[in-house]
Amino acid sequence: METFDWLARQIDTAAVEWSMGAFGAIEGLRRHPDDAGADTRDADGVTAATRSGGIRLNAVDTMIPVAFELLSSDPHLWNHAVALCLPREASRMSSRGAITELGPDIGAIRAEDRGGTLFDIGLAVDQADICLRTADTELIRALRAAGATSLLAAGSAVLDALRRSIHHRVVLTRLGRLEVFPTCPAAPGTGLDELLPGLMPQLLGRGITHARTSPIPAGLVPCAYLFPPHPARHAPGSAKAFDLAQHRAFQAILQRFGRPELNALKAAVNAALDRGDPPDRFVPPPGRWAKASLRVTLRQRRMTGGSGDLDAWRAAFDRTEGRSDDG
Repeated sequence: METFDWLARQIDTAAVEWSMGAFGAIEGLRRHPDDAGADTRDADGVTAATRSGGIRLNAVDTMIPVAFELLSSDPHLWNHAVALCLPREASRMSSRGAITELGPDIGAIRAEDRGGTLFDIGLAVDQADICLRTADTELIRALRAAGATSLLAAGSAVLDALRRSIHHRVVLTRLGRLEVFPTCPAAPGTGLDELLPGLMPQLLGRGITHARTSPIPAGLVPCAYLFPPHPARHAPGSAKAFDLAQHRAFQAILQRFGRPELNALKAAVNAALDRGDPPDRFVPPPGRWAKASLRVTLRQRRMTGGSGDLDAWRAAFDRTEGRSDDG
């Protein structure tokens, strides 16, 4: 329960972002500062409702957090996250391939939403049921009429009804649920990619559970992610003054939940720089994740300071010309 207690504190922290879903179909939630403290805890989990959505996280004994850092497209920055994983078989949901009416959403986070009708939109992904919830009679009729196919293949009647309706986006996983509450109908002409902004159809149907750049151990499937505050940016493309306290906070999370071999690599790189070793004396371990961890460490070192010829190390190991952000 110690790990779940930590997660409950994260839910109560306004600056932490969350997401749930599957590779190619994901929803996210960020709490507003005045939402802090709006959570409830019971024997089975913790729930928080915000102005824009809500999250329910179940207390599941088999959940394994995996903290990691990734390269960013910005050559000076990096990304970080904690994936909340389950063993593959334990992560499986319904994998429905057609729009399916599930009835009243009695598990809705807010009591006022429990009379809304929940529909699985039929994306046939394993680790999440991607759903819509609505009380709009036109949308309910359109979804029922299109029930033999997925939302991706549904006709214009469904898309028109989606534009005109108030509907909530709901993701269900074995670890809980995440809900997003749009407050008004979409503008005429709005496309499906805007109505469902976390949907990337080109990534679906390939049996992939997460990005290959994420160092998730074999046999585990991420069902949710949390994103603690980043020390060098507010959001992608929005830099801020480096916050050393936030950096140290995530490094502590990484030590607790990160892959031990990658943590050891970071420590070895920093120790070599502290000694003043030249980069040609350092032989990095092979593999995509190790290379990314080395490059992230050098980018962080640039901001945290310290001794060593960082320019030489970055020239040797973090040259960005002609490289992709996951190279």
